[in-house]
Amino acid sequence: MKIVVVVMSYYPHEGGVQTVTKYLAEGLAQRGHDITILTAKEENDLSEETYHQVQIKRFNVSSFLKLIPRGEIKAFKSALLSACEDADVMVNVCGNTPLAVLTYQVIDQIKCKKILHQHGMFDGKFHFRQCHTAKDVARMLLLTPFWELFHRYYWGKISQFDDCIHLFEDDSSHRYFKRRGFLHNHVVMNSCEPVFFEGPTDKTVLDKYHISAPYYIYVANYSANKNQLRAVSAYLKSGCTDVDLVLVGSSVNGYYSKVKALIDASSCRDRIHLLTAIPREDTISLIKNAYASLLTSRSEYFPITLIEGMACGKPFISTDVGVVKHLPGGVVCKTDHELAYRLRYDQDHLSDVTQQGALASQFARSQCYLPHILDQVEAICKSDHC
Repeated sequence: MKIVVVVMSYYPHEGGVQTVTKYLAEGLAQRGHDITILTAKEENDLSEETYHQVQIKRFNVSSFLKLIPRGEIKAFKSALLSACEDADVMVNVCGNTPLAVLTYQVIDQIKCKKILHQHGMFDGKFHFRQCHTAKDVARMLLLTPFWELFHRYYWGKISQFDDCIHLFEDDSSHRYFKRRGFLHNHVVMNSCEPVFFEGPTDKTVLDKYHISAPYYIYVANYSANKNQLRAVSAYLKSGCTDVDLVLVGSSVNGYYSKVKALIDASSCRDRIHLLTAIPREDTISLIKNAYASLLTSRSEYFPITLIEGMACGKPFISTDVGVVKHLPGGVVCKTDHELAYRLRYDQDHLSDVTQQGALASQFARSQCYLPHILDQVEAICKSDHC
């Protein structure tokens, strides 16, 4: 099949949506499908390249207030329509991006099968239980009606998609689409690179980064949303002395500096390892060698970092975000006290950590194994109910 994928951000940039789109695109390409990615161009990106059998075309497109695309609008639309002329399937990743808006504007002219791949959404409901600060409440009050108006305005275009892929049975987009009467909804869970499910564990990485003790690991870009400050604060309050904390992010920024300052001011700076821009192979090895995974994000839908840990038998400790509460093999914490308590509890109860890790691995292997995920996506692409 020839498959055209529209996604706002892609390789070489990192993030949850980019990671999922990349392993799906490359996995389908390895199965002999012709994959073209249409994405936004960032500084120093090539306009076109082929990477891991996937053709990538980039356009200077941004937006004003998320609603008004600007930049190479005509060039993007022309490339999309041209690519779809002989395509079997067009997939739009996330329905509320500037490229999605441009896709909506020409969707009447796209005659091939159309699939929307959602990664959660604002579903028009106020979920105040997800708010932990006054800022979170303000954000919820502002963005919920904003995105509801957006989805209502474009629903006539969105409803022209033949299928919609959601991350979980009970996630926000699945509920919203069912409520609006969209017929062909599918659940395809997130996966991760096959290396997490198989292969030996490289322990030399521990010496490379001067890690000698068991450790919790949190892999995420340094940002207020990922909330590494909360992770460090909880670790400091936990009183852990036998299990270290490893934080891995893509680059140094202002938020990283705040995290570093908190660590430097503590008595635990020798047990908290703050890493940036390390090779992907090293990140994978660190996850595979970890004691357990940690996540303290303010908002997520189906966090890849937890799936990566679960795939290699690591349990998790997480804030109550997205679908995490439905995942086996870990614990969801709602307060800083609960986070600190659980970090200390897991340090002191290796047998419980081992049992939870086995549950996590079993779930990941049965529900998130990449070859099975690719089978599901292929079946949706080939289904005929137009």
